[in-house]
Amino acid sequence: MNTIEKSNTLGSRLRARREELGLSIQDIAREIKISSQYISALEEGNFGFIGARVYARGFLKKMLHLLVVENGEEWFSQFEVEWDIWIKKRDRTSPIPGSKKTPRMYLTSRRFFLMLGGAVLAAFLIFAGMQIKNFVGRPALVINEPRDRSELDRPIVVVKGKTEKESRLTVNGREITIDGSGNFQEEIELANGVNSLEFLAQNRFGKETKEVRHVVVK
Repeated sequence: MNTIEKSNTLGSRLRARREELGLSIQDIAREIKISSQYISALEEGNFGFIGARVYARGFLKKMLHLLVVENGEEWFSQFEVEWDIWIKKRDRTSPIPGSKKTPRMYLTSRRFFLMLGGAVLAAFLIFAGMQIKNFVGRPALVINEPRDRSELDRPIVVVKGKTEKESRLTVNGREITIDGSGNFQEEIELANGVNSLEFLAQNRFGKETKEVRHVVVK
């Protein structure tokens, strides 16, 4: 017979020993530094929650050490028997071959730090890429107003557009104010006739972008 009386299972013996010492599941979890859910799973014989035999053996070893259990090998032998029984039951109830089953993922501390490290590395690479782009590339410059070859009835023009927020922008040598998003809008006085407006954006690495607009004042 592969059945084991519930009162004599490994889990019931662990619980009895823990209660004999006046310890709670939380006390055990704190001392051996594993989740209280895994301790509950061992006491309840819920091996499916633990997932892998090697993890279950490791948790059991820590618990037996803390509970000052004698004849540890006998406890491990019982664990192996109960684990094999659980495996057989699991296999009998497994899906038919060919059916898909999503594997359970466990967020261990090692996996957490690997994920965290990957996120930090990705953020660093993105930041470094942006800095390299700024260093080797010219600043973006978009002129919304005025359009090239515009004709005006008065000698004032509104220059409007967008560049990179850390760039310096001038129009015919006059510095233009840029807001925190890189937008700009200012009025500039013109002379009668044809006017050339030279927009010059320069980033902190000295890279420049130049655009020219011609405006006619009638």
